[in-house]
Amino acid sequence: MRNQSARKTSAVVQSIAELMKTRNKPPVLSPMGAVARPGSLIFPDGRAYLDLFSGPIVKRSPARVHRMGLLNRLLGRCCLRKVMTDADAGFDVSVVSYPMKVDLPAWGVVTDAVGRSFSATVAEDGTLELSYQGGLCHSKADWAMSVRRDWAHEADRVGHFYRKARQLAGERTVVAGTLGFGLWDALWMSFDLMQARHLVSIDPNFVQTVFDHWMRYHIAAVRAMMDAGISTIFYNEHSDGFPVDGDTAEWLDPLLGEYLRELTAIVRFRGGCTFFSCNANEMLETDYPIRWGFDGIGPMLFRDGEDLVAAAQSLSEDLFLVGSVSIPSANESVATPGGPSAHIIRSALRTALADPIDAARRAGCLNPTA
Repeated sequence: MRNQSARKTSAVVQSIAELMKTRNKPPVLSPMGAVARPGSLIFPDGRAYLDLFSGPIVKRSPARVHRMGLLNRLLGRCCLRKVMTDADAGFDVSVVSYPMKVDLPAWGVVTDAVGRSFSATVAEDGTLELSYQGGLCHSKADWAMSVRRDWAHEADRVGHFYRKARQLAGERTVVAGTLGFGLWDALWMSFDLMQARHLVSIDPNFVQTVFDHWMRYHIAAVRAMMDAGISTIFYNEHSDGFPVDGDTAEWLDPLLGEYLRELTAIVRFRGGCTFFSCNANEMLETDYPIRWGFDGIGPMLFRDGEDLVAAAQSLSEDLFLVGSVSIPSANESVATPGGPSAHIIRSALRTALADPIDAARRAGCLNPTA
């Protein structure tokens, strides 16, 4: 897989490559969630979520919690707290998701403006997990209602959030930005995968309307991130939207390709770099990430270090690979927070920016128990 067109290397890509040449280990990156559970958004301090419903006299209802803006403020604090936690843990790069505003229509149910529904649970390790349950849209009219939101000041909020994140990070870690969802996500996760694929076939004009809407949002948000000093952008597409038995990238390219090329060109023109974040095997078997203008792919989950090294060697020299090593212990339940299993899980999800060159050097530093 070689890129046949000339690609101007951004300053950020050059700096990453230079950093990797001058150190014994590759930079270590903290992803925005658990790589092994891409359908979940995970936040620290689940106890604080439960406390939202505890009023001074009587319990607060979900409607009251929503009206008071308590959940949105909590999620914003959690995202900023991740920056400080990652910096304290020694991560070179901290991927921080912008906390888009959410609604709380019922107990344990969270919805967002994309049209997604999540279940909210507090895990045994004390984290708050928002697990994707399905889309809110059954028709085009449903979609039109779900996206009725005033985005006029959203770019200002994005910029303010990432300026705060960079201030907290200081010089200790590099903050990377992401919205946590892509254009294809915005379609299939608001309906369902089968219906979205059907819409692409029978109503491409509506699909273009959806993509146009969220493309405007992505462009405004990415520009705000870069104005705030964020030079590394992760563009996310959920891996469940790329089934293992299909060629989804090739199938989507006629509709999606121009949008992605425009987005990556905006970032590259301003000296930044973009990573295509999708833990789907298809991304290792196609050159569409390069055609779309991305500088890297991942985080992607691998069985062990040898698989990661083999994948890195097979990729184009134009791409960085963000790889995470999976080990059996990572899937075990955690009996007590902070116990050995919890340490192994956190270590297993430490993700390395792996340079395709000099792969042998990486093998020794991918041991998840190190």
